[in-house]
Amino acid sequence: MLDTELFYVSYIALWALVIFHTLVLLEVVRRMGAGSEGVGGQVLPAEEGNLLESGTKAPTFETPEVLSGIVIRSEALQGQPTLLVFVAPHCPACKDVAEELEAFCRRVKARLVALCQGRAEDCARLAKDHLPGILVLLDESGAIANSFRVTWTPTAVLLDNQWRVLRYGVPQFVPRLGLSEWVMPGEDQMGSTQETKLS
Repeated sequence: MLDTELFYVSYIALWALVIFHTLVLLEVVRRMGAGSEGVGGQVLPAEEGNLLESGTKAPTFETPEVLSGIVIRSEALQGQPTLLVFVAPHCPACKDVAEELEAFCRRVKARLVALCQGRAEDCARLAKDHLPGILVLLDESGAIANSFRVTWTPTAVLLDNQWRVLRYGVPQFVPRLGLSEWVMPGEDQMGSTQETKLS
């Protein structure tokens, strides 16, 4: 009798433990799936106070293009306005921004460059499947993103033709990259329109 009771208590305790662990695992998966999404469907970069200030000379880098393996130096990208977009293969919002980014770059006459944080093969797949026609560079360790103080993907950094930071852009609503909405330090010092800032 005692053995039977002990068996049932152990059996129930084991199933309670399994259910608890399953719920914990589901919560972890849910949070990872949300990835970079913040509260209310917004995606935010680093704290605004931690971003590179407008007018700051942007960090330089040297990294391979994900499809060809050709090493690109940031110095080769200077001379015209550039929109750097930090993406990652695990980021759901990063897979649906190419068209909107290209339209924005046409409007402000800027070059579009994506920096992909992740394994080379995963970034190559992201480039082929979701960012066709866009120069995608590898930021495997995230060192380039760190130098720009970017902690969430996708985050866009608009640079002028002298490689100075103009502003940071973040998606307002996932998966759309709301480039008309900007998180930018020192906006009052930037002038009235984006087009004049790019010249």
